[in-house]
Amino acid sequence: MAQRDIIRNPILTLTLIAFILLSSFLMASATTMIVHLFTSVEQFFQQAKAPHFVQMHAGPINQQQIDTFVMEHPFIEAQQIVDMLTIEQTQLFIENRSQSEAMNGSVMDISFVTQNQLFDLLLDETNQPLQVAQGEIAVPIYYMEKYHLQLGDKIWFANEQVDKEFTISSFTRDVQMNPSIVSSKRFVIHQEDWHSLAQSIAQHEYLIEFLVTEQAQIQQLEQLYQASDLPQQGPTITYPLFKMLNMLTDGLNVLIVLFLSALLMVVAMLCIRLTVMTTLEEDVREIAVMKGIGIANKQIRLLYLGKYIAITLLAGISGYLLSLFIIQHFTANMAHYLGQFHMTTLHYLLSLSSVAIICLIALLYCYIILKSCERISVVEAFRQGAATEKAIAIASSKFPSINLLLGIKDIAARFPIYRLIGAVFIIACFMMLVPLNLLQTVKSPDFITYMGASKSDIRIDLPYNDNTRRQFEAMQATLAQDVEVEKYTIFTTARFMVEVANGQYDSIQVEIGDFTAFPLRYVEGVAPTQKDSIALSVLQARELAVDIGDSLTVIVEKVPKQLTVSGIYQDITNGGKTAKAQLSISSATPILWYVISVNIIDGVAAQEKIETYRELFKTAKITNMTHYIAQTLGSNIAQLKQITLLAIIISLSITVCITAMFINMLLARDARQIAILQRLGFSKQAIRTQYITRAITLLIIAIIIGTILSNTLGQYLINRLAMLIGASHITLISQPLQVYFFYPLLFICAVTWTVVLATAKLQRQSAITTLGGNE
Repeated sequence: MAQRDIIRNPILTLTLIAFILLSSFLMASATTMIVHLFTSVEQFFQQAKAPHFVQMHAGPINQQQIDTFVMEHPFIEAQQIVDMLTIEQTQLFIENRSQSEAMNGSVMDISFVTQNQLFDLLLDETNQPLQVAQGEIAVPIYYMEKYHLQLGDKIWFANEQVDKEFTISSFTRDVQMNPSIVSSKRFVIHQEDWHSLAQSIAQHEYLIEFLVTEQAQIQQLEQLYQASDLPQQGPTITYPLFKMLNMLTDGLNVLIVLFLSALLMVVAMLCIRLTVMTTLEEDVREIAVMKGIGIANKQIRLLYLGKYIAITLLAGISGYLLSLFIIQHFTANMAHYLGQFHMTTLHYLLSLSSVAIICLIALLYCYIILKSCERISVVEAFRQGAATEKAIAIASSKFPSINLLLGIKDIAARFPIYRLIGAVFIIACFMMLVPLNLLQTVKSPDFITYMGASKSDIRIDLPYNDNTRRQFEAMQATLAQDVEVEKYTIFTTARFMVEVANGQYDSIQVEIGDFTAFPLRYVEGVAPTQKDSIALSVLQARELAVDIGDSLTVIVEKVPKQLTVSGIYQDITNGGKTAKAQLSISSATPILWYVISVNIIDGVAAQEKIETYRELFKTAKITNMTHYIAQTLGSNIAQLKQITLLAIIISLSITVCITAMFINMLLARDARQIAILQRLGFSKQAIRTQYITRAITLLIIAIIIGTILSNTLGQYLINRLAMLIGASHITLISQPLQVYFFYPLLFICAVTWTVVLATAKLQRQSAITTLGGNE
């Protein structure tokens, strides 16, 4: 019976196989990606001996003071200081000797370091601690991908005293600064080269790093350190944040693949329902005969279930095997940044088990649908031929085309039949538009608002240290006198202590400035315009367990000050935990960095103004919003583009397959009606027009509903996902020409083409044979 059904309905069977195969493929791929991601990150952190707590500091260091602190706390296992040479963008030339990183508009903070001895090891491409010879340099993976660098390529450093050429001998994986969203990068050079350059580079930055005996003690160490008088002129980073940043890009992609797999599973189940119901309808007389001779309902169900067991197992195993061949493409970014991952038998079994779950769900659903054969009556089954279709009145209609009218009215007359394909069209549209709109949102300059910053024409970043103070003052004077500047605002980020619970204090990064000149969109509340108010990022507010109107105690100039939470905003930078307030800054306040937002007057070319400022302020990072987002989120955007392309291909494939399957089912069901139309003089083209009208009408309705769902349900799902990284109210941005014209037109063309091919057999159908009942 199974072989006969496959031969009788090959398109139905092949479409069902395709959907289960794709769903199994994506689920197996997502499972492997999850295993790869968690295992690779864990191995990477173990091999690099990742630090548990890091204090960045720009200023003098007293090693004896730090040693005393370590001796006072026995749970500290190890401590080291990493001395980093801060390289100005104008002094580093990558790939091209005549074009510095400043000319390339880089937003990265670059440092030259040597290999660490105790922990925080910088690894090569095989995840082994790298070693470089004199005259060689190890370059971060980020730059390898950005400039397509190869071993043996040259990098140049040049200032007023030194002009040195380095040869790339390795590409480094850095447990702290690997992801593109981290805007600092470490280059590794030989000890002799480092000492040689240190004589001509005055600016140093230090990483004060600690290991503790148990990870549960990290927070205790952080609180003790911040309550001490140890160096704190810079941000602090902990082990959990390192992990989150390293997993961010690929973790989001895994969730999107799981989302696509779930939608495909829904489509596969709808396809199963259509296939089973069509088969039962065609075999209703045979089922009645089997019932008439005493075969039990359970045996009849098992008879049909055997076919779907074979189909499901074939599709599931094929999808699993396909994932084994394709998975390297999905995990290529992980392999670059985290290292190669070798699958074990357990990993293969985990992936296979996810496919087994997909197959079991499909078969269980199939079994439930097959229970409908119990409702088939023997007497009613043999009277099926006497059933009449619902009449369609056309005599009084003023519709311009009778074929269009017949097509549209048939949908209304037999809506339960068309409901299923309409649902699949909606899912296909939703599956395509959500990743597409997310990609457009992340690429948009407005996405800067989800990074805790307001939108402006130009952004200037300047780290705080003794050497940049004079340049900061020069910047203020230049901007104040520049007639082409419409407005500008300086934001100073500093560290303060905030009471968390029971008299304990924790550090908090607070941005200080005029928040009305470049307003930020707030999830709740308003900007902190009063001196006794503060705004918190989503994750910071959640960690402190406060809401709008609640009070916080912040230490300002060594005096506790009560601040009222006035607003909550979104921020995915710095671990998503930041704040904004109008606090006073003294000489003892640990300032971290400056950000200057600049708007220029209409008619002035922004890029030319950026180049001018780069020449004037050589130690600052000066970019426009598009370049800033592209560099900090470039890896995320590249991965999201691949996922979006996959979603578009799958959506179109679903649409074509389900249309072909459904039209073939309709042609078989409507054979008698088609024969009557042919006898009445309707041409093949006229009948084809009716079927095209049905499909396109359903598709247009589905596109409208799918678009509405993508802007509502899709946005809700994205926001739930984004809450993990500090954004909870992302407004999806779409390109109207793409969303409302190009992609709907693509769907319409695909469906029309499919219907034309599916109805090609109309010319071979004999009206006399059909009316004679010899089907």
